[in-house]
Amino acid sequence: MAIEVFRNKPFIVVCGCTGTGKTKLSIQLAQSLIKSGKKCEIVNGDAMQLYKNLDIITNKATETEMKNVKHHLVGSLDSNCITYNVIDYKNEAVQLIDSLLEKDVIPILVGGTHYYIQSVIWELLLDKNSDADLKSKRSNFPNFAQDLDCEIFDLLSESSDFSAIETNSNAQVDINVKLHDSDIKTEKIYQELVKFDEQSAQKIHPNDRRKLCRALQIYFTFGLTKTDLLDSRKNEKGTNSPLRYKNVCFFVMNCENKILNKRLDDRVDQMISNGMVSEIENFRKNFQEKFPNETLKSYSRNYEFGIFQSIGLKEFDDYFNYLQSEESVDKTKKTKLFDSAVLDMKLSTKRYAKTQIRWIKRFETITPIIHQIDTTDLTKWDQSVFSKALSTFTDCLNRYELDNQVEINKMDTAEEKGDHFQFNKCDICDRVFINKFQWECHLNGSKHKKRKENLSKKKKTTHN
Repeated sequence: MAIEVFRNKPFIVVCGCTGTGKTKLSIQLAQSLIKSGKKCEIVNGDAMQLYKNLDIITNKATETEMKNVKHHLVGSLDSNCITYNVIDYKNEAVQLIDSLLEKDVIPILVGGTHYYIQSVIWELLLDKNSDADLKSKRSNFPNFAQDLDCEIFDLLSESSDFSAIETNSNAQVDINVKLHDSDIKTEKIYQELVKFDEQSAQKIHPNDRRKLCRALQIYFTFGLTKTDLLDSRKNEKGTNSPLRYKNVCFFVMNCENKILNKRLDDRVDQMISNGMVSEIENFRKNFQEKFPNETLKSYSRNYEFGIFQSIGLKEFDDYFNYLQSEESVDKTKKTKLFDSAVLDMKLSTKRYAKTQIRWIKRFETITPIIHQIDTTDLTKWDQSVFSKALSTFTDCLNRYELDNQVEINKMDTAEEKGDHFQFNKCDICDRVFINKFQWECHLNGSKHKKRKENLSKKKKTTHN
C-alpha cells in the first residue's frame, strides 16, 4: 500500500497538560474501539515515559491500568541515556505509526511532550545535516568566525562536526553539549548570542545556559538566526508546515486553573503515598553503583537531559544528599528538607503545566480542527469526556469510510461502463494487469520507476 494511502487513515491524538486525564481517556477509547471490532494500540508521546525505571515519578500507567491494551514506546530506553532527542523520537514514532496504519490498526498517540507530538503530526524539517551540508552553510557567513569568541567558535565547530554527531545509531552526541559543559561563563555565552541574534536573546533568560547554547548552535549550523530559520521554513512550506497525517482526530484535554492546581498538588501527595521517595532512593543507589565518580546533577548537566529531567529528582536532591552525608541525621532538619522538596515538586509541576498550556495554544493556531475536552468536573467524565471523544472519533471514522466507499463506487461505475478492465503487460517488471486502476498504480509505483531507471542506465552504459 502506498504511504500516501494509509497516512490518510484516521487516528487519535490525545494531548494536554499534566493532570487532565490523558492516559485514562486513551485507554478507555482503545478498549471501546477494540470491543467494537477495531484494532487499536497506544503510542506514548511523553518524553519521560520512554525511559525504564521511575514509573511512579513519570506517572506511567500500571499493567492493571493498561487493561491489556498494547502500549508502544514505554520504558524502551535505558534510564542512563542522555542523548535521545526529538529527532530520534520522530523517526521511531513515525515508522511505528505508519506500520500500524498499514495493518489497519488505529493508533492513539498520547502524551504531554507536545513538541514530540508536533514532530510526528507535522512535516517539520527535523533531520540531521551531513558534514558537507554544514560546511556549505557555514561558508555563507564567514564573519561569524571572525566576530565570535574564538573559544566558543572552536567548541561549536567541534560539536557540529557530523562525524562526531552521529557515528552510529548508538553513539549520538548532543550538538551543544561541549559548549554547555565548558568552563565558559553563561554570561559570556549570552553576550555572544546578543551579537548575532539579539531577538532570540531577548526571549531567553540570561541564566538559561542550555537554550543560549542551542540558539548559538542554530546560527552556527544554518547561518540564520533562530527566528529567521523558523520564518524561512514557513515560507518554504506555506503558512505552516503541512500535516504528515491528514485525518488526525486531535483531542486537547484542559481544566480550570484552580481545579487543576489542586489536582496536581494531590497527585504529588499520591505519588509519595505510592512509594515515590523509595523509588528515587533506589534509582540514586543504582546510579551510584554504576557511576561511582558521578552525581546525578553532574551526569545530567544539572538535570537537563534524559529521564533526569523528571520532576522530583532535582527537587529531592538536597534531601538525599543530606541523608547520605550525615552519619547522625537530625530529624527536624530531615523533615524540613523533605517538606521543602515536596513543596518544590508541587511548584515545578504547576510551572510545567503552564509550559504545556503554552504549547497547546500554538497547536490551536496551526491545527485545522482541535476538539477541546473539558475535564474540570470529573463527576461528568463519562458523558463530557469519554462519550464526547468516542462520538467525535466515530464520526471521523465514518466520514473516512464513506469517502472511501464513494471512491469504490466510482470504480464500480467505471467497471459497468467497460472502462475498468484493461489488459496491460509491463515488460520491465514482467507482470500482467487486467485492471486499469491497478495498472495506473503500478506505473506510479516506486518499484516500477526504480527498475525503469536502472534499465535506462544499463542501456546507456551498453551504448557507451
